[in-house]
Amino acid sequence: MAWVDRIETAIYLALLGWPRLRRGAALGWQAAWSIGRSLEPEAAGPLKVFPACFFGFHDKSPWSPSGDYLTVHFVNRAKQLLQVGVIEPGNDRAIPLATTSAWNWQQGAQLQWMSENQFVFNDYDRGGAPVVAAACLNGGKWTVSSGHLSALHRKTGVAAFSDYGRIDPLLKGYGYGRRSMQGAERALGKCSDSAFSVKNVDVGSEIKGFSFDEIRAVARPLEHSAVDREAVSHFQFSPEGDLLAFFYLCKESRARTREISLMLLDISDGVLTRVPVQYPSHYCWGPDNRLFVTHLSATRRWCCSLLGLSLGAPAWDIDLPHGDGHVSYCSASNNLLVDTYPDRRRVQRLMAIDAESRETTNLFAARIPLRFSGVRRCDFHPRWDETGARVCFDSAHTGERSLCVLDLPVGALEAACKSAGPAR
Repeated sequence: MAWVDRIETAIYLALLGWPRLRRGAALGWQAAWSIGRSLEPEAAGPLKVFPACFFGFHDKSPWSPSGDYLTVHFVNRAKQLLQVGVIEPGNDRAIPLATTSAWNWQQGAQLQWMSENQFVFNDYDRGGAPVVAAACLNGGKWTVSSGHLSALHRKTGVAAFSDYGRIDPLLKGYGYGRRSMQGAERALGKCSDSAFSVKNVDVGSEIKGFSFDEIRAVARPLEHSAVDREAVSHFQFSPEGDLLAFFYLCKESRARTREISLMLLDISDGVLTRVPVQYPSHYCWGPDNRLFVTHLSATRRWCCSLLGLSLGAPAWDIDLPHGDGHVSYCSASNNLLVDTYPDRRRVQRLMAIDAESRETTNLFAARIPLRFSGVRRCDFHPRWDETGARVCFDSAHTGERSLCVLDLPVGALEAACKSAGPAR
């Protein structure tokens, strides 16, 4: 089917500046190729499926420090509300603990662990103002701070806060611009002039705030145009909490597409730096404070690069033949997780890539119903546990959005790598 791949690539590049037309063409193409086709899910190990729930944002780990629990959103369609709580994979238990009114199919309420027994998440108070709430495994919910939480470093207690009202116009399906479960209402609210701030989440004291003027001066986007929409998103602290990475998004009114820059903040001195990579899509922290970044190469092919702090030439490159997948790195196994978007037959895949040999292991593949598309799509958003023996991901292959836990038998990655060969 090489000729079909070439046609798809040509159409994708031709419609790169027309996102709505591109999405419509992709859905029509998938619908045609999916007629009369079926595929039984394929998994590299035992798979547990927890229906009617999802984790959410791909760059926040749902695993508790011990690995015994997973934070999760529970969808209660009857009452039109969202609950947050935990799943205990070892005992097949799902435990709702609290409710939240701040949520999104792809982003969720940004659940993040503070300790083995407590996690925090975004919510709105009765007056409609954003707050950070906390829940305990023993029950109870309380307010920790005001504002929208974007990232928390559990060990240092330092957190990044930003205004989610700015995200939705630039990243459809993100932010909290759509407040109802049906996605019909819009409640953007008043956007802040500040881009983001870094705080000690326990005491609420601000370490430093950053304006869009400061970020724009470093990113230098659209140098010959006037930016009239901008936002920040996808915040991730480095493993030691000394660095903070994030996306700066901007668009000017006449442009058809947005521009994205990957930025780095040194927490100690407040210095901002732009990572010199074009068209970044997703990223995660890798070994030695380096970054794995999925992006479009100079030849317009999706690839993943490992970038060092010197921000010079990539130390590691690999082509991603199935698009700009979400990435997750496990230091214990030195493996990278990469998922795909649905292909022409609506098949979604999950793969592991050995960061040293660059050999791939196919972990999971399943067909996803066509109705899970657009802002209601169900990306896998895969995450390793700290040991590299388990993978969790969201999936809709059963016809219902579900959180899945895949156990990998001892030696499964090594055995599969020998037969899969290097990634291409």
